[in-house]
Amino acid sequence: MNYELVVFDLDDTLLNKKHQLSKKTINNIKKLKKQEKNITIATGRMFVSALPYAKELEVNLPLITYNGAYVCNPTTHKIIYHKTIDENLVQDIIKEAEINDLHLNLYYGDDFYIEERNKGVEMYEEIAGVQGIAIGKLSANYNGEATKLLIIETDQEKKKHFLKYFKENYGHSLEITESKEYFIEIMAKDVSKKQALEKLAESLNIARENIVVFGNGFNDLAMIKWAGLGIAVANAPDIVKDSADQIAGHHNFEGVANSLEDIFEI
Repeated sequence: MNYELVVFDLDDTLLNKKHQLSKKTINNIKKLKKQEKNITIATGRMFVSALPYAKELEVNLPLITYNGAYVCNPTTHKIIYHKTIDENLVQDIIKEAEINDLHLNLYYGDDFYIEERNKGVEMYEEIAGVQGIAIGKLSANYNGEATKLLIIETDQEKKKHFLKYFKENYGHSLEITESKEYFIEIMAKDVSKKQALEKLAESLNIARENIVVFGNGFNDLAMIKWAGLGIAVANAPDIVKDSADQIAGHHNFEGVANSLEDIFEI
C-alpha cells in the first residue's frame, strides 16, 4: 500500500514516559519525510504544548490539537479550525466541578485557566510546558466559550463515576472522552481527532486507505478505526488494541519508531 499520510498521537504513543522523543523516533520520522510522506500530530494537548515536538520533527502540516477542536499551522500559526464549547455549557461544567470538588482546567486558545495553583497543577504544567493562569473561582471569574475543559481526578473510582455521569447528562451536547487514566476531556459536540483528520485528509486529497494512524487512548479510537492502517501501541487499553489493525511496541521502548521501519522499510 502506498501510504501518503502518517499521523501520530503524542503522549503515551510517540513520547516516552519522560515526555520525550527518542533520537531513533526523530530520525525515523525524518526518513519518512525523505520518502515524501506527509506527517502530522493529533493530540489532546494545547497547540502551544504540541508545537515544540512538531518543530523537532519538522512538521509543516496543520497540527490537530485539543482532540480536534483546534487545528493550526505550526509554521504560520494560522488557525485552520477552532470549534468552541458554548459559554452556557462552560458554566454548567464549571459549576458541576465546583459542587463535586473536581479539579478543572479550562482552555481557550493557547491559554489555560485554573482556580488556584497546587501540586497537581504544577505536575500538569511540567508535562505540558505551559503555565496556567490562576483567576480564583472560575464560576465567578470566567465568562465565555472554551476550547476544551479537562477534569483531572486521580481517584479512579471517582473518575469513573464522573466520566459516566458527564456522558449520561451532557453527552447529547458535548463530546466527552478520556486520554490518560485520570483525565476526563470535554469538547464541543462533534469534535474528535477523527473528524479533524477527515477534514485534513480531504484538503490534501488523500484517501483514508492511504493514511496510517498511531495512538493509544480512547480519544484515538475513532481515528484508529477510520484510517487505512490504524496502529495501537502495546501500552494501550485492550479495547483500543482490539480495534487496531496492528499493535506496535510499548511507547517506552520506541514502539512507533520500530513499527515505521517495518511498514516503510526505512
